[in-house]
Amino acid sequence: MNSLNRWSAFQISIFGHLLMAAIILFFTFDFFKPEKKINFTVIENPVVAPSNLILQPKNEIKPTVTKEIPETSQKVFGLNRKAITTSKAGAASVKQGNTIAKENDDLKLKPTDADSLPIPADDYLVTSGAKLISTVIANRTDEARKAGYVGSAVLLILIDREGLVREVKLLNVLEFGLGEKAIEIAKQLKFIPAKIKDDPVATKIRFSINFKSSN
Repeated sequence: MNSLNRWSAFQISIFGHLLMAAIILFFTFDFFKPEKKINFTVIENPVVAPSNLILQPKNEIKPTVTKEIPETSQKVFGLNRKAITTSKAGAASVKQGNTIAKENDDLKLKPTDADSLPIPADDYLVTSGAKLISTVIANRTDEARKAGYVGSAVLLILIDREGLVREVKLLNVLEFGLGEKAIEIAKQLKFIPAKIKDDPVATKIRFSINFKSSN
């Protein structure tokens, strides 16, 4: 029984020493822990932002406002291409222009003026289509002859009330300069103008020019 009491006293002593050692180690390591450094900046005489300041995101870009500059063109006295006209006898004759808000003049519209080209009539209104009255000789370019290249140009042609070609657009692709050659040929063509009943009108038509191996 005495030996048991002595063993218990020994266990208590060992436990007490271990507890004291643990407490000493805890406070020793906590005391020698490295100090944490905090980086901060001292701002002297700070500027206070106004109360009505509106903050925007950093990446936001303000839209740039640009003013449109109106295109300038010469003012030519006369009726524009959208005016209602007639070819009946006794009607007043007024030349083509783009304004009647000025005195009569001898100026003519330039080919680049917006009102210089006639407005084609709608196809369903045309009672008689434009008819070709000139001869078409489609000679190939020297480059096309050397390459043995042939083809057909598909064109959209604007014909005015006098039967003259006013605008040509190439609708397909041709090589060796045949596309440019077709436009050049088309601009020299002459037509009997299209008509709505007995009145000549401007019209747009599709026209083909064939470049054959014989030319």
